[in-house]
Amino acid sequence: MTGPGAYAQGTPEGDALFQDPGSRLQRSSKGWTQSDNCGKESFQKFPDYTTEGAANRDVYMRECLRRHHLPPRANVVQPVQPKQ
Repeated sequence: MTGPGAYAQGTPEGDALFQDPGSRLQRSSKGWTQSDNCGKESFQKFPDYTTEGAANRDVYMRECLRRHHLPPRANVVQPVQPKQ
């Protein structure tokens, strides 16, 4: 169909951005999974619920996230206290 009323079909070159829409989602999911794995490992290495254990978990967590090129999480050594 040609002419002024015809709509252009997408070309393979023009649709390059939409060829693999799941890749970003897969990368994001993989990053979150690895971040969760770092958290699990930190609790396995330092299972006690003391301030020292929390500090050690926090240090291990930061190192693990850095090792896997992931963004840092908030520190858990000094948790925010709810306002009363």
